[in-house]
Amino acid sequence: MRGAAEWTPSERDRLLMSFADLASFGVAARPAAPGPDPRSTRAALRRAVRQDYPDALGTCVFWTDDDDRGCFDAGGALRRDLPLHHSGEEAARVAAARLSRAGFEVVDGPGSLCLMVCAGRSSGRSRRPHAATSA
Repeated sequence: MRGAAEWTPSERDRLLMSFADLASFGVAARPAAPGPDPRSTRAALRRAVRQDYPDALGTCVFWTDDDDRGCFDAGGALRRDLPLHHSGEEAARVAAARLSRAGFEVVDGPGSLCLMVCAGRSSGRSRRPHAATSA
């Protein structure tokens, strides 16, 4: 189609598309989840999943609304590493694999229930990739 503008998704757009993809794996993925802290947000998401789907495992992945405001610029570029909180190793493994496939570098985060989506590919820091992305 001549004259049509080509859309190039921002990093935030690509993360949102990856989060939509996670649902097909049974992972409740929530961007910019509201809540006072990741622990209470995780618990609320797991309760909601179990209420809606009683036989589900209650796996979830999310980033917080505070991180949404602090990690992305106005155009959706990731300007600092984005913490992705999760419910356990199953959710972490699926999220890391799907985000890696979308072109993101995903590494283990500062806690046992956190991954980091890295801003930029050459930060110069030594990083340990999550096991799902280093096969």
